Amino acid sequence: MTLPPPVRLVGCGSPCGDDAVGWRVIAALRAAVGDESAVELHALATPDGLLDVLDGRGSLVVVDGLMSGAPPGTVQRFAWPDPRLRGAAGPSTHGLSVATVLDVAASLRCLPPRVVVYGVECDGADPAATDMSPLVAAAVPAVVQAILREIAAPTKHSPSDPGAS
Repeated sequence: MTLPPPVRLVGCGSPCGDDAVGWRVIAALRAAVGDESAVELHALATPDGLLDVLDGRGSLVVVDGLMSGAPPGTVQRFAWPDPRLRGAAGPSTHGLSVATVLDVAASLRCLPPRVVVYGVECDGADPAATDMSPLVAAAVPAVVQAILREIAAPTKHSPSDPGAS
């Protein structure tokens, strides 16, 4: 593994509908990574929970649903700090964006030196939905593979590379 340890893989969202994409990716990564001691996996309800798992060391990879107007299931990769993550609320399905939380973590000096965010375009953010839409569900394996490549060889990706198309 070439990312500096600890490597924290974090999925943000909820267990409902398309917003579950981050949690589904983490569940699949848990099966793929197993008991790798240098990898921590977290499923968080909101991005502000990141502040509880960061200590300024290692690497962070975040997966979250987003709503930017792209077709559902589109995967975007952002290397922090990427201006596309910024904005009033950021491209997130949550009220407090990942970008806002990463800014706070930087000001608190707990942001790790390497941060990558994978966003999966949601078809909707209905909290009553029980299943993910087919296009979003179909993106999960691609994001898992992109993150596994990220762990194995992070320097092969550039900030504009979506990593999973």
